[in-house]
Amino acid sequence: MPGRPTTFGRTPYCRSRTASRAHRRPGCRRTAGAEPARYPSDRHRPCHCGIRCVELTWTIENVFVHLAEAASVPGAVVGIGTVLYPEQAHAAVDRGAQFIVTPGVRPQVAAAASERGVAIVVGAWTPTEVAAAADLSPAAVKLFPAETGGPAHLRSLRGPFGHLRFIPSGGVSAATVGDWLSAGAIAVSAGSTVAPPNALLAGDAGTVERNARHLMKAIDDFLPS
Repeated sequence: MPGRPTTFGRTPYCRSRTASRAHRRPGCRRTAGAEPARYPSDRHRPCHCGIRCVELTWTIENVFVHLAEAASVPGAVVGIGTVLYPEQAHAAVDRGAQFIVTPGVRPQVAAAASERGVAIVVGAWTPTEVAAAADLSPAAVKLFPAETGGPAHLRSLRGPFGHLRFIPSGGVSAATVGDWLSAGAIAVSAGSTVAPPNALLAGDAGTVERNARHLMKAIDDFLPS
């Protein structure tokens, strides 16, 4: 938000749907329907690979337990996503969420986040939705679903909305992150490309770590030294 500090810079963002998310050097998203109890420690593996911004979605069972676990990782910035109603935003902030993410334009949620003094990332895809999101003074606009239009869609949106910060979410991977950053993304949200559902269910921490490191390397290779 203008004049308000934000945790989103050129970094990743790890996102988990029934599990967790991260920060703008890439992000990591877990998949809906995965069972958190099957992989209690793997959820936070990306945080040990350079991903520092973690988003846990509201749809996760016992989400506030996982919020506390993720927040215990030194340097992690943790928020709650898939927030649709203001009471959810207030509950999330009460339990320590440092930012709120909506899947679409939700004025009442944005108002609640502003009231509580935390950053709000508002979901949008079309020019009309982006314009409506801009009216809410978000820290950033979550371009979702990003894979639908690809980096070219973001590049087009930045014509009339060059003053906004965009974070693409959906389909972002180590192979495409450079294209997104070139198109003007200030952060990226990565999910199953970092933490595949089958790896999570199998407790395969090695795969999650490797994917997170590949994403981080792709970002480091893109950014000037």
